[in-house]
Amino acid sequence: MRIIRLLFTFLIIVINFEVVSQNSSDSIQEDTSFLTDNSLLIPENQQIIRQNLISEAKKHIGLLYRYGGNSPKGFDCSGFTQYLYKKQGIKLPRSSKNQYESGEKIEIETILPGDLLFFFIKKPGVISHVAMYIGNGNFIHSPSRGKRIMISSITNDNYWIKRYIGTATFLE
Repeated sequence: MRIIRLLFTFLIIVINFEVVSQNSSDSIQEDTSFLTDNSLLIPENQQIIRQNLISEAKKHIGLLYRYGGNSPKGFDCSGFTQYLYKKQGIKLPRSSKNQYESGEKIEIETILPGDLLFFFIKKPGVISHVAMYIGNGNFIHSPSRGKRIMISSITNDNYWIKRYIGTATFLE
């Protein structure tokens, strides 16, 4: 059983991470695969922060949702985004609603990796879910009880398209 678990963990790592190559002077080259979509618009001072947000988020893929969770022991949606930003020295409010209210609203056409997407789940127009955009129409989030942190699509999944409320950034 332990071997199966190790193999599964290895497969997740291989699927979700690109191998970072080393150059001849043994310094690690930065993985810039997250720079997609509007990547040419990312100010230089934000590139590392956005890359770190996405790298950290991907480390938690497969972690089980935990109501009220805001640590690697388990996250709910807003606890996950709050944790990711806190690791970058950026303070976010705890709830998805308060995160939306505190962030700088942006049009979805200008979204960049690391920006946040907000949705309603039950009551139309009432924010109850947050996710972090990672590029190419995809976002990472801690969806709900019984599910695990995963990557979903805003462009190919009608469920999320219908529930989309807005986008905000905390990176200027």
